[in-house]
Amino acid sequence: MDKETSIKPYAFKYGAITGVFAFGYSVLLTSLGKSQDTFFQYLSVLVVLTATIFAYREFKEYNEGFLKYRTGVKLGTLLGFISATISAFFNYLYIQFIDDSIIDQAVEVASKAIEGNPQITDEQYEQSIEIVRWVAGTPIPQLINILFMTFFGFLLALVISHFMKNEPTKDGYNF
Repeated sequence: MDKETSIKPYAFKYGAITGVFAFGYSVLLTSLGKSQDTFFQYLSVLVVLTATIFAYREFKEYNEGFLKYRTGVKLGTLLGFISATISAFFNYLYIQFIDDSIIDQAVEVASKAIEGNPQITDEQYEQSIEIVRWVAGTPIPQLINILFMTFFGFLLALVISHFMKNEPTKDGYNF
């Protein structure tokens, strides 16, 4: 094993697949009114997990069966970043130009949370709802999503890389 295979093709391939899926899944959940349902949000974690494992398997296949721990972490983190960026970009365009009902759903969730506070005045309530509505219509939630999903990809990569690593020995063989 003279030179290690580049992680970029695998990260881009599986990151793009995961990103497009995440966007489609997000649109589906929004249209069903389930975008705030945590159970359905956690199901998307299985897709990221599966895509990361497939990326590792394909990388190992074209790298003589080897996957260094460090390379696995880089691959998983890059995959998470690419996936999050693609999904966030399409979600932002979708919210801005096609259907902004997700903003109304976010306002509804915030409204329920704020109503539970007996110390808040009506004026503070209205200000809070306006802030939520304004922030939900900007790219800020999408940027936060990119940061969160990249970090999540990193954490997932730490764990998966530990189990899927197969590092070569000094002579290039691993028995």
